Amino acid sequence: PEMDFSSTSVEGLYVDDFQSEIEKQKYLDAMFAGEIPIPPIYKAMGVDFTGKRYVDAVLRKRLIGVLSAAAPGHEVVTEDMRGLTKGARISKFLQANMASQREQIDYVRERNPYGILGENAMLKLTGYRKAVRTAGESKKVDFTASGAGMLAEKDLKQFEQFPHMGLIAIVSSVVAARGVMRCIAQHNIDIKRIMFCVEDPNTAGGHLGAKEKDLNGSKRYDPVLIAE
Repeated sequence: PEMDFSSTSVEGLYVDDFQSEIEKQKYLDAMFAGEIPIPPIYKAMGVDFTGKRYVDAVLRKRLIGVLSAAAPGHEVVTEDMRGLTKGARISKFLQANMASQREQIDYVRERNPYGILGENAMLKLTGYRKAVRTAGESKKVDFTASGAGMLAEKDLKQFEQFPHMGLIAIVSSVVAARGVMRCIAQHNIDIKRIMFCVEDPNTAGGHLGAKEKDLNGSKRYDPVLIAE
C-alpha cells in the first residue's frame, strides 16, 4: 500500500534524486565523511516489519530505507520440523533467512536502482555474519547497521571483503565507540566507510519510548565525544 511520509517533508532532508550509480556513490562518500547532513534513516525493525514493501516505499520518497535481517525467512517455522535434529532445524532456518534476504534485496533494488538501501543485522542473532555476507555478495546494499553487541575483529574484517558496503556501528557509549576504532587500528582493518549511530542506553535506543527531555546528555554516550 501507498505510505504517507508527509510528516517528514522537511526541506533539505531528502537525498538527492540520483540518476546514476556514480552520483549515489559520491553522495555516500560525502555522507560517511560527515561532509553533508545525514538524511532520516528509517532503520529496520524485525521480525517482518520493515520488509521489502515498506523499504520500497521509503526509497521512493527519496529517504534512506533499511531492511531487517532479523529472521526474514521466519515462514519456515510454520513447517513441521519435529523430525529434524536441532542442528538441521537451525541450518534450515538460516538457509531460509538468506533466501528471503536475497529476494527482498532484489525486490527493492529492481524498483529503486539508485536509492540508498541498507540492512540492519543484530550481532546477537544466530547467522549475523551470514546476513552480512549475503548483503555484501549481492552488491546491491549500500551499508549494514550492526548493533545488539560489540563488533569483534572477525566482524570488522568481514567488511574488507565488501568495500562497496559501509558500516554503521550502533553504540551506546563512548567506550564502545573507542573499542571499535581501537580494534580497527590494532588489526589494521581497512573499512572504506564507517560511522556510528548513537543510541540512548537508558531507553534501549528509543525502543522503550523516549522524549527529548529524557536524554540527560550523559558523557557516557555523548555523540560529540564519540565523534572526537
